Amino acid sequence: MALQFASDFLGRPYAGDNTSALAEAATDVELCTFTRPQLEVLLRAYPGLQQQLMQRVLKDLDFAREWMVLLGRKTAEERVASFILLCLEKQRNVACHAAPSKSGERLELPLSRTDIADYLGITLETVARKLRQLSDDGVIAIHTGRFVSVLDAERLRARSASD
Repeated sequence: MALQFASDFLGRPYAGDNTSALAEAATDVELCTFTRPQLEVLLRAYPGLQQQLMQRVLKDLDFAREWMVLLGRKTAEERVASFILLCLEKQRNVACHAAPSKSGERLELPLSRTDIADYLGITLETVARKLRQLSDDGVIAIHTGRFVSVLDAERLRARSASD
């Protein structure tokens, strides 16, 4: 299971004909699809694209390693903080993202609280409690729906126990 964000690459173009993938959208999405031959034409036409795709694959591997640590060793608070950081960093990678304001960087969490709990391997109640704790401590602000603002990214990073 993995979360994909705007500009992420989904699929395995060189995995053969016997691959299958199941994707479920948690929010509205817009997809751009390429057949393998179309992708190969693009890679030939834009040589730097192949290197960018390789960099993405390597980042995905790094993320998978970090996520194994998260699920195996991090506390519930560290998991929730790490999840918010992941969403923030992915949002920052989108070209149309606005600069942070004095009230922090506002973002929409891509999952419901229940789905976040499932994704992090903790209970819904624990997710709610940890979000409230981060809010009470002035690290984030919770808005209606799935929206939060990161008020202090450095403290959030510290709470996630990230290096």
